Amino acid sequence: MRRNAMELKDLTTEVLSRFVSGQLEIHNPNEHYLYRGEVAEIQIDENGTLKVKFAWQAKMADTGRWTTTDEDLNYGVSLWASRKTNQPMCSVRDMGDGRLTIRVMVIWENLTFFPPNAQDKLDRAKVVESALAS
Repeated sequence: MRRNAMELKDLTTEVLSRFVSGQLEIHNPNEHYLYRGEVAEIQIDENGTLKVKFAWQAKMADTGRWTTTDEDLNYGVSLWASRKTNQPMCSVRDMGDGRLTIRVMVIWENLTFFPPNAQDKLDRAKVVESALAS
């Protein structure tokens, strides 16, 4: 599998639109959280903020099972320290198999986008109610 770096300036709403109906996984190894859900809407606004609205979202529980979450279905993160000076806060890689990873260094989040036809998508039917996960 070949991983190719991309220029952040080439990352646009149009480029990311191929992930609508696909999934986004948000992982922070320092804070010990992992979320994944189906992308309903996606955009990068004029300030360089990535905005994603999920159709549904799950959280990895301490038990190792994906559980439902009632947390906000909107996600946003700034990709640029400054658009005026072109100082990025992240790196972007094409991971192959249609996947794209954005690493936001300042907050230690790794975002992995999966296309709608990905073989390794999380099956919503396998997500358990959070009250049943323990």
